[in-house]
Amino acid sequence: MNWIISTSYREGAISAIAKYGADEGVLDVVYYANPLGALSGLLGSLPPVFAKLQALSGKRSFTAAPDSKVCSVASGQEFIHATVRSLVADRFGISPRLMYWVKEQFDQEVSKRLPVFGDGCVLIGMWGSSAASFQRAGAGCLKVLNYVNSRPSVHNKLLRDLAGLGPSHPEMIPPRTADRVENEMARADLLLVPSRFVAEQMPEYRNKVEVIPYGVNPNMFSGRLAPQKPASAAAEPFTVLFLGQISHRKGVGILLEAAARLNSVHFRLVGPCVSRVLLQSLPKNVEYMGPVVHSQVPSIMRGSEAFVIPSVEDAYPLVTLEAMATGKPVIVSSNCGTSELISDRVNGLVFEAGSVNSLVSCIETLAADCELRHVIGNNARDVVESAHTWNHYGQRVFDRVSCALAVSRAG
Repeated sequence: MNWIISTSYREGAISAIAKYGADEGVLDVVYYANPLGALSGLLGSLPPVFAKLQALSGKRSFTAAPDSKVCSVASGQEFIHATVRSLVADRFGISPRLMYWVKEQFDQEVSKRLPVFGDGCVLIGMWGSSAASFQRAGAGCLKVLNYVNSRPSVHNKLLRDLAGLGPSHPEMIPPRTADRVENEMARADLLLVPSRFVAEQMPEYRNKVEVIPYGVNPNMFSGRLAPQKPASAAAEPFTVLFLGQISHRKGVGILLEAAARLNSVHFRLVGPCVSRVLLQSLPKNVEYMGPVVHSQVPSIMRGSEAFVIPSVEDAYPLVTLEAMATGKPVIVSSNCGTSELISDRVNGLVFEAGSVNSLVSCIETLAADCELRHVIGNNARDVVESAHTWNHYGQRVFDRVSCALAVSRAG
């Protein structure tokens, strides 16, 4: 069994798959977009205004696999996208459109480099960037699609129904990309999805869908919550953290409506801004802290009493697991794939997606009961440690791919 992996960015699940494949001795090559790494010398000589781009150049390596197994697929398109994302205040939705274009171009480049596939070969590709590669691979190869997002038609419907977005809004998936994803689904032999929420969006492919929840590295995060005393009147306000893209898809608009009703609660928003309009006229009890590097996430989480992810559509927000690993009580919407990990009021709280009233009620429940926060937070940590690390995920994918390959050979 020889694995070939194709990914245009360093996504958690694909990194875990590559690492496990390398450890098992089945990984052949990882095709990875890394144009900035090759330009690091040039970028280092640029003036300070390019500091963000210079910092980015050091983060574009694929560290989940040995260097000898990584093939850099450089492209001018990816360089343009990285530059826009790092240096430009994106008020016109340029970056999301570029992202889909870059994925398509990356796929085209990889398809030209693929070897002639023999018996036992496996090609693992990413959502939105595998159509040409799957076509090139043909019938002699087991094609596995790492389906990290919702189905485009469902994504667009939920953003339209619950966030009121029109078809031309930058957060909507464009028809060209939607068609590519449908093509990938049809060509794939195995669809790896992180949640039932996603699996139920593709009933016609139920025979090749495998639900394998993602994982997290619990060692990055602190352990358990100590028992807390009830807050006094002079204490700091109850703090709720949101960490993710500032976007309609992530439910930030709904969260801000809830914040406006909860004047005694302090809200922190952390993450890159996708829809700038959401940051206009913030309630006084909302603080926007901007984006942070991943190494800062544990300390930011420890500075809050609760974590919320109010997405209107979210296949499996990993930040939920990170908060649970930190021992924080989490509040997630019913349209988050991670809600499937939650037993309500046992290891988290789940509210009806799009419902401000339901979200307000959950926040009020946690704010009023420090003992409940303590119990929920520690139970959440137990869930992660017992079954939701990246090693758990890699082993499950390895077992499922091995089984699918055996079935294809037998057929």
